[in-house]
Amino acid sequence: MKLTRVAIDDREYNALQKFDQKFLYLEDKKNVIEPICLVGENGAGKSNLLELISELFFRIEYDLRRIQRTLNDEKSVKPKYKVERKILIEYKLFDENGDEYAEVRIDSYSKEWRLSKLVDNEFIPISKENLSELRRLMPDQVVGYSSGENESLSYWFTELDKEYSDEIQKSADIRREEKSTNPRMIYLNYDTTSAIVIANYMYNGSENLNVFRDTLRIDGVKSFRIYLNFKYKSGYVRLSAEHIEIIEKFKKCSTIHDIETKEINYNQLKRKIDQPTLCSFDFYVDELTVQKFRDEFDSAQDLYMAFRKFELLNSLKLSGSHRKSSLNKDVLHRPPTVGHEDRIFRIDDIILKIKNPNISIPYIGISDGQHQFLQTIGTILLFENKNVLFLLDEPETHFNPQWRSQFVYNLHQETIDRYQEIILTTHSPYVVSDCEQYNVFVFKREGENVKFDNIDIQTYGTSFDNLLKRTFNVKHTISQKAYNEIQELMKSDNPEYIQERLDNMGPSFEKLPLLKKLKELEPKS
Repeated sequence: MKLTRVAIDDREYNALQKFDQKFLYLEDKKNVIEPICLVGENGAGKSNLLELISELFFRIEYDLRRIQRTLNDEKSVKPKYKVERKILIEYKLFDENGDEYAEVRIDSYSKEWRLSKLVDNEFIPISKENLSELRRLMPDQVVGYSSGENESLSYWFTELDKEYSDEIQKSADIRREEKSTNPRMIYLNYDTTSAIVIANYMYNGSENLNVFRDTLRIDGVKSFRIYLNFKYKSGYVRLSAEHIEIIEKFKKCSTIHDIETKEINYNQLKRKIDQPTLCSFDFYVDELTVQKFRDEFDSAQDLYMAFRKFELLNSLKLSGSHRKSSLNKDVLHRPPTVGHEDRIFRIDDIILKIKNPNISIPYIGISDGQHQFLQTIGTILLFENKNVLFLLDEPETHFNPQWRSQFVYNLHQETIDRYQEIILTTHSPYVVSDCEQYNVFVFKREGENVKFDNIDIQTYGTSFDNLLKRTFNVKHTISQKAYNEIQELMKSDNPEYIQERLDNMGPSFEKLPLLKKLKELEPKS
């Protein structure tokens, strides 16, 4: 997938005003990830652009699932097409051979979303009845991540989690046998990352995981536990045939397992069915364990999606008021969460193997920077589909300077021959300096107005002082306190005092005018 255009055609979207931005598509770089980099001051709308994109994809996926449930004769389900904002997104999709198979436009200019395909230089709308074609023209996955508490971005993903869990309960109640459609939108949080770590280490070869060994010193997973508790309200969660099948796979892969079963009442079937109610699976990871996972699951992504289909059931534990949607409101509340011990699915007791020194540590013992690295790079490793859109809000904030300088390089190394798109926000000149000019967009606030446009200098390989001036209006390369003192010293005619203060400062270009002045103040012989 390659994004080619985003526009909003009516009132402002939080900090953003009306805009129509096109993104350069280069045929010879279609299989290379060159991140679209959004940079600028806080509150200038960078994150809002990610939210805007996620909102439109959410609304379509939300309705596609409801349309499917209506087709399955669940008459109580009514698709909701209304979209509050006039949004437009255009992108290209690629097949398994890397050939472009569709150019797609999604817009809500008529207050209902419309998905169109380019045919003979004209975008032709696809009927909402043509569910299979609509799904084919959507990205395989939309993956969101925020390093801060950007509730607006996570909100749309969380809403789909609730929709999915409701869908599973409906289909399970009539014991529908077909597998559910994989969740298209995935938001990364702490629990998601533990599943990503396990999936990568159980399936990916050692070569793929060198980036974790070389950067984080993590040499593998020693052991972990999967815990499932289907106790729900006054009864139990009803499980689909697919969930039962996955539990059997976990059982085959585990070192030790304990499964309790009970007769569960399936209302629409008007009969009881034996199903698991409480399960624990312990895994001591060795070559045999890894091979078992590879026998049972087709890929690392397939294993992760198995975890994901249980993880999404956690939202069933939310109270009724928390499960109510406020989709058409401009004010979004903090998405509710389920306490760790109350979850239906959780991965616990992960022990990691560390090298230099060779020790084992609990997963919760790693640093914020290591955790963020596993989240972002681990996700990129996992999702190899050609048509994936990553929305990453400040993905390197917890990294040390060395890791920041290597972030885009690592993305390139791990995404060879990928037909994907990454849109990221950042405040780091390290990241901007590894991005191409045509993909760097500067957000600026001028009074009440926010504007963003393509940066006007080549950014790739550009020094930080130039980037800081162009992107954040930073006019010097040292901190403000030291800079102010140098400016005050420039007013002094006391060479002894100037020298004393200079001796207390490290080297910088900003000191050069002061050194020149000190030279001029020296007594002439």
